[in-house]
Amino acid sequence: EHYKKINIFGEEGVGKSSLIALMEHYEDDNFNIENEKEKDLLFSSQLSQDSFNNQSNLVDQVKRAKIPINEDNPLYASLYETNLGNYDSIKTNLDTLLLQTECVIIMWDNSKYDAFDNIYNLFGTINQGMNDFKYRKAPIFLIKNKSDLEPDSSQIKEAGNNIKNSIERIKKENPNIIYREISLLNRDNFLLLA
Repeated sequence: EHYKKINIFGEEGVGKSSLIALMEHYEDDNFNIENEKEKDLLFSSQLSQDSFNNQSNLVDQVKRAKIPINEDNPLYASLYETNLGNYDSIKTNLDTLLLQTECVIIMWDNSKYDAFDNIYNLFGTINQGMNDFKYRKAPIFLIKNKSDLEPDSSQIKEAGNNIKNSIERIKKENPNIIYREISLLNRDNFLLLA
């Protein structure tokens, strides 16, 4: 099978691993990015050893899943999970991280508004890079997780409204962006990603 590369970006605890775990036929055995097949795939695109090492250090884990798009055509995916905690290094190395990527997922937690600036900036950088042909054109999913959690203070509500306005602006300016609000506490909501 050919495994399509999917990058999942988000802060720690946002639900990246939970999202992967909800995928059917998920293979729980984490495999090392430095295995020979993966290395051959990456080096086939003239990736330098330094760039490869940078990607290995920035990607928290790589999981594989067989996703049944339909009965006759399952999607085999290599899911590269990256924690935005090391945001500056990630932004500097996006050309390596996004090498051969066929889909980008950017997630944030509805209850953690202070992390949204990195999400907004990362989206802008990736989207602009794709428009400028610096990165391969690929679908971008913006996913708000824990959408069932309501903010309880007026200050947080105001921050939430600012984020809503930012998302509306992104959607208006980039009609091809796929935006979803989900709660990984509810497995049925996972179907919204299809």
